Amino acid sequence: MNNFNFRTTDETLKEYVTKFGEVSDSLVMKDQNGQSRCFGFVTFTDPHAIDEFMKQRP
Repeated sequence: MNNFNFRTTDETLKEYVTKFGEVSDSLVMKDQNGQSRCFGFVTFTDPHAIDEFMKQRP
């Protein structure tokens, strides 16, 4: 995922994506100062959850 708000945290990302299905892992990539790099990764437990997520994209 990309184009996050720079204030997005691991916790807020996981909170958002759990609306679409169970999440086994999520991570916001950060620079050496701990600032969000505005992208990250999400792994859903059920691969079909990504379909629901993609339907809701702007």
